[in-house]
Amino acid sequence: MNLMIVIGDNMKRKFTVGQNKWLVVERIYKDFYQIIEAHRCPEVQVGDLMRKEGRGWTAYKSLDSALPRHTFPTQIDFGGEEE
Repeated sequence: MNLMIVIGDNMKRKFTVGQNKWLVVERIYKDFYQIIEAHRCPEVQVGDLMRKEGRGWTAYKSLDSALPRHTFPTQIDFGGEEE
């Protein structure tokens, strides 16, 4: 069972992963972001969680997942807040 608790201000951000390839994420808890839109990114799915780690932005299936689904390099472009 995946239960998401939304706390605080929910900021939406856009990651540009590559040419015509991006993710839109929303902050849900401290340093965790949930993917709410994935355009041409088969490595992850809508609903996956992401957070910044030493090796880059890592996507997990849920908060209690031990294995990451995918790690994006630190060079991806992190856009500003969307409205």
